[in-house]
Amino acid sequence: MEAAFPDLPTVAGTGDTVVEDFLGNFIPLPDGGFEFSYGPLVAAMREGRALLVDDATSSRRRSLAVLYPAMGGRRVITIPGYRNERVEAADGFYVIAGHNPGVHGAVLTEALASRFDVHIEVATDWDLARHLGVPAPAVRAAVALNADLAADRVTWAPQLRELLGFARVRKPTDWRRP
Repeated sequence: MEAAFPDLPTVAGTGDTVVEDFLGNFIPLPDGGFEFSYGPLVAAMREGRALLVDDATSSRRRSLAVLYPAMGGRRVITIPGYRNERVEAADGFYVIAGHNPGVHGAVLTEALASRFDVHIEVATDWDLARHLGVPAPAVRAAVALNADLAADRVTWAPQLRELLGFARVRKPTDWRRP
């Protein structure tokens, strides 16, 4: 997504993500006062841009619920913490959410999932992993573990991110066979 959209407004989904991470919040000023700073959802809606919610299913459902009216038919939100200001989505606004459906407990609610026009599953490209320098034995092990995952024999298997991390930290002599 970042390659397709330079300067992509993003909200990182964590267990600590709150509604204000989307809408904005008051920030302190040097003179002791406060000023409201709009969040990435508001900016994306006003500017007609895409918003990425990275690792969406790691966020609390209450935090993600702020997206419902933005993505619904009216495409309007209010900012309760700032004068109940009303924000309408400009043409071009939409939400992209990334999540890892294989992670235990990582479930995109039906209420939110139904608001996305397109759902795309991106599987690991094992040839790309090899091309990017992941040793062939590590790729073979990952392929085997993913087969075990699909058969419910294990609860986790490495994907491209983990393989690339391994390739970055391994010693060149760790793998002698191609």
